[in-house]
Parts: sequence; C-alpha cells; structure tokens
Amino acid sequence: MFRALYKYSASTKNFDLSFEAGDQFTDLEKPEKGWLFVQNGFGEIGYVPASYVEREDTTTLAEILSSIDRAIQNIHYQAAASGTYTHTQRDNLHKLGVHRDHVLKEHGPQANPEHYLLETDSSSETSSHHSEHSEHSTPEKHHHLLDFHIKKKHRPAPPPPSVPVDQSPWTPEAQDPWPHHTGKSHASQESLKHRGSHSTADSAKHSSPHSSSDSLKHKGSHSSQDSLKKKAAHTTKHTSPHHSTSVDEKDNGWVHVEDTETKHLLEPGRQNIGGEGASLGVPSDSAVSSDNSNLLSVSDNKMLKSESVISLSSRLSLSNSPVKQLDRPTMINISTIPLPSNLATELVGEVRRHTKLSYDKSCLAVEVVLTHIANKMPQTAGLMEKILCTFQEVSTASEDDLSHDHVRIKELLDKITECKEDSQQRSWALHEDQHTILSVLEELLSILENAKASTCRHAVASDGYDCVHSLVQYYQMEVRLPLRLSLLKVFGALCGLESSVISHLLYSILPLELVSEIRHHNQEPQRLSYVTLVLTMIFCTAEPIPSNLQETVDEEFLDKVLDMIESPASMDHDDQCTDPLVNLLLAYNLHFPFQESNDIMSVLAKKGTVKVFTEKLLEIFNKGEDPVKMFEHQSYPVQSQVKFMIDMFSHPGTASLLYVNDAKVLIDILIRNLTDLQPGDKMRSSILILVKLLLQNSDYFEHQHRMTELCECVLTINKEEEEVTSQDRKEAEVILKELNKNM
Repeated sequence: MFRALYKYSASTKNFDLSFEAGDQFTDLEKPEKGWLFVQNGFGEIGYVPASYVEREDTTTLAEILSSIDRAIQNIHYQAAASGTYTHTQRDNLHKLGVHRDHVLKEHGPQANPEHYLLETDSSSETSSHHSEHSEHSTPEKHHHLLDFHIKKKHRPAPPPPSVPVDQSPWTPEAQDPWPHHTGKSHASQESLKHRGSHSTADSAKHSSPHSSSDSLKHKGSHSSQDSLKKKAAHTTKHTSPHHSTSVDEKDNGWVHVEDTETKHLLEPGRQNIGGEGASLGVPSDSAVSSDNSNLLSVSDNKMLKSESVISLSSRLSLSNSPVKQLDRPTMINISTIPLPSNLATELVGEVRRHTKLSYDKSCLAVEVVLTHIANKMPQTAGLMEKILCTFQEVSTASEDDLSHDHVRIKELLDKITECKEDSQQRSWALHEDQHTILSVLEELLSILENAKASTCRHAVASDGYDCVHSLVQYYQMEVRLPLRLSLLKVFGALCGLESSVISHLLYSILPLELVSEIRHHNQEPQRLSYVTLVLTMIFCTAEPIPSNLQETVDEEFLDKVLDMIESPASMDHDDQCTDPLVNLLLAYNLHFPFQESNDIMSVLAKKGTVKVFTEKLLEIFNKGEDPVKMFEHQSYPVQSQVKFMIDMFSHPGTASLLYVNDAKVLIDILIRNLTDLQPGDKMRSSILILVKLLLQNSDYFEHQHRMTELCECVLTINKEEEEVTSQDRKEAEVILKELNKNM
C-alpha cells in the first residue's frame, strides 16, 4: 500500500484522484510514466502521481483486503444506481479480483479474511463473476480501455511540489493544520475553498454514516487521527493519572487540553461537557456573548426528549458541532453495529410525533430518507437495509401502550369524560369552554384518522370500550351544534377501527338519538348529512339489531326518509342529504333476511311511486360499487344494492316500481354482468337470482327488451360444466323455463 505525502487536486475527470496528505492507497498496477493506478480508502479507482506518494510497508492484511473489498462494493453500488456495468467498471472489477487473489496468495494459507469489513465470499464471487464478463468483452471495450491508457501515457505525471503553498510533506509526527480562528467563523477560507473543490456528490459519497457532518469536518480541516492523537499527546506529562484535565499551552488561539479518558482540542474559554465521546465546545463568557441557547449537553448518545429534530439542528452552529473533533470518515463494519430490534418503527413514531404526518406517510418518509442515504453513500447501504428490516408492521398491545399516540388518546378521552361528568355541564352550557372542548375533539379525531390503526384499537379497547359509551353519553347531553358535529366525526372515525366498536354503538343509545334527530332536526343540511352518515355506518355490518331500535325505525320513520329523498327541503338538502339517505335505506335493509317481507318493502309498496329513489338505486346498481361498504372489516354475502333489488323484485307489489325505460336500462345492466362475470363469481349468482325474480314478478314480457340476447347468455351459463357453477346452472334452467313459457 501507499500513503500520500502531499495534497493533490485532480485536474482530469475520470482519470486521476484527489487526495489529502496521509491518505492511503492500494496499488493495482505497476507504475508507468510516473503514474500509479490505485484504489483509495473510499473505494474509488484512478491514477495518482507516483512522486506524491510513498510505499508503506506496515499495512496489515486486514487493511489491504478491506480496502479492496470497499472498492469492489463501491463499483457494485455505482452500477446498481445506473442500472448497468460500464466497460471501465468491469475492467476495474477484474483488476481488483486479481489483485485480491494475489494478496491472499502472498500471505499464504494462514490468512483468514472472514472477519474483515465486507463479506469476502460475496465480494470475491462478484469480482470473479465480472472477471468472466471482462474476458469476453467486446472490441469496443478494448478500444475504450486503450484510449484510457493512451491518455495516461501521453500525459506526464506532475513533479512533487518543491515548496507547497498550504502543506508540507506528510509524516506520522506532523501536527494537524488546525485553522486559525478569527472573528465568529471557525472555518478558514482555505478550508472552504478545499471543500468547494470537490463536488457535492463526492462529499455525500465519502460521508460517514454516523453523521453527515463528518464529511463537512473532513473537508474543512486537514486533520487525521494520528495527528490529533499527537496534538493531545503533548500534554500527557502534565496530566495526573486520575481523571483530570490540565492546560499545557496556548497555540494560535487554541488551548491544548488532555483528559485521561477523552482527548479534545478546545478553543480558549471552552470546556468539556458530557461523558466519553460526547464533547461539545461551550463558549465562555469572555469568548462568546451570552447566547446560552446554543449550550447543549449530550450524554449516552441520547437526544433530549424535549428537543425537536429541526430545532436541534438549527441550534448547532458549525463552530460548536462536535464532529469538528472527529477524524476522517471511515467505513462501517455493519456486522458489529448493534441495532435495536424496532429501530425503524421508533423512527416512524418520531417522524409522526414531530411532523404530525399520518402513519402511512411517516413510514414512507423513513423509507425515502434511508433509501436516499444508501444511494448517496453506498458505504452505508448495508446499514440502511438493516435498519429498514427492523420495521414491524404488527405490534403487540404492550408496545402500542408505550406509543405517543396511545398515551395521547387516553389523555384526550379522559378530558372528554371529565366534561361529561362535570355537574355544571349537566346544568347549563358553559359556552366559554366550547373552543377548548372543540380543540380536544379535533386532536382526538386527527389521531384516530392518522395514527396506526392497531394503536387506536388498543387504546379504545383498553378499558372494555367504556370510552365509547362515555362519548355516547356526552353526545346525548351536549346541545351545542358545533360540539355535536365534532362528536359525530369522532364516531365515524371510531367505526372505521373495527367491527367491535360498531357493535357497541349499535347496542348503545346513540342510534335512537340519531333517529330522533332525523325526525325532528332535519332543517340543517350539514347536521342531517352527518347524522345520516353515522347511522349508516352503524347499520352497515348487517348484524341483528336490538328490538327497541327496530321499533323506533318503524314505517313512519321510513316513510319520512323517502319523503325527504323525493322532496328535498332545499337545494342544499338535495346536494348534501339525498345520497346519504338512500345509503341509509340500503344499509338498514341488510338487517332483514333475503326475499322476506320487511318494513322498507312495505312502505315502498304503499307509496307506489318513488321516482328519485329508484333512479338513484339504478345509478348505484350500474356503477357496481357498494356505497355501504365503507370499511375493510365489513363482511356480508352480497352488495347492499344487489340485495335491495332482489328484495324489491321478490314481490309483485314492489317489482313494478321502475318506469319502463328504467326497467329496460336494468335489463341492459343485467345482460352486461352475465356476459362479463366469470364462472364461480358470487356476484353472477346473485344476478341470475335477480333475473329470475324479474321475469316472475315484473311486467317484463310486455316489452321483452333484448329477450334474445338474454336467452343466449342464460344458455351459455347452462352449458358450463364446471363444478362451481352447479347452482348457476340450476338458476339458468328456471330462467329458460320462464322464457320458453312466455315466448
């Protein structure tokens, strides 16, 4: 291996490498025309002038192999980002593989590289794999490499600098060229120029995964670990054997301080804070004005819980950053880094807590950030992948109990319970507290809609759903409309959590309260639409309803609902309330068995004409989407609009509700479904039942719309031989008999 004696800035893209004095290189070819073809500590490959480096014989086998493996991995990451391997990358992989085998052979069979930084088996495998490709490369590849070497041969290597402007030949004893600090800035113009000479992409690629600031520190100061240790070693003789610090001397505005456990170079008037490895420069009163907002203590690498990520980063100035004390970035041995088993899950929680993003968006944000870091800093790709693998979608109740959202839900529910139990609230409305209660309800609604669903479910179910009944009781006693509307939104969010919540609401006093509002408080369109929607959610599970509720939702109530659909009180009622009222009837009809008489059909038969309702029903049936199917946890055998059609055509009194043109449109829809739906589809079975009932109970044979096409569809189904279509064939036979009988 070689070590750089001087600093060198590359002048040709994709040819030579920039480096600092003290950087290490692995040679891949013999020197030629004053150039060395090498690979640096970051895995980059290129040429360096031989006069700027010297051979280093003290390098261990581990350092050589890990350096080669980093180069191989870096090439793979670059190729993965572009989607293909270039000719130069294949050739470099071949050279690295050959050089690695040569190094192992030189050290003999006692060499054991299994514990090195990267997985050597996979690296060797990959390098040999690409070696095979390079052996069979195309003529264009050889032509490309020839041009590359010709360029190298025709360009002489620069001589070593006689008197370097900003550096001297590197030696292990050389001290770091720490910048002289004048004024408020701790970064010299020279360090900023040096940082500017490298591209942003190179800076990101060379960054340490521990902190993106490591790269900034490295570019701003030409320090190395050896020189830093040497700088601190000057004060060893002044230090007691116990944990203490002593001031040695002042050097250009810097004080050399030595700690028996940690050694740092601090400015005058600065002192060490925190434990080992957690040092921050704290300005004294004489050095910096009394800006105590920048004083932060870091202990055990844990962020202060009261600090947000954004505010913390904005308060850490460049001069105060602890990474100014660190050495050049190095590769990470990801196999030795212990990761918490749920680190990614905790990151999602922190993102959500600080940004108020939804749980899904927080997951996406963490994934995007980690993936971007892996792409920009290939050395960290393995670590980022390990962090992503710690994400746990399914969490236990105990884990959810510790989450911020769970704790906050319990606190908000307790506040609402206090409002319910307040004796003054029962006596009269304290309108001055309306804003406070509204803010509590809005925050609760936001968490229920955006937090992780399992966390919300565990929080609501933790007390046996007592919080649900407390909310119902509070809604019953609250008379202020804004609060009632907010409570209705909360009920809607609770229904979306799980079917158990809907069951508790169904058997509570809430449905009776909502029915009463539809009867007596239907003048306000927004209130009517909210009430109707929540009542539809409660009815959408098709489970048996309690007898007292069935007595309340009687024919008189259903007749009033149909009247509001047919004759809206205003244009706003028509726009906001008609569709929710239709959906309410579809949801309530789910509670009655198939093809049996129920209160809804009785009311429809008595009314005789419900033009708006039947048009809305036909429109929903044509779309094929169930408006009552609002939650993933819902389960019932058939779509609500299909069941309503089947029930309506089960009796002659309701089978003739459709106008002739609407009936013809229905036939068109049925033929389309019978043609498109596949054998075994439950929807097709329901459509066949509907066709049979339509032929038996309606006046279809008076117009016989598309009778031939209908007959062909049914014949095709009757000829199917699949076992799953046995029930469909039986229905098809009945339909064919009806058609033959009336033809």
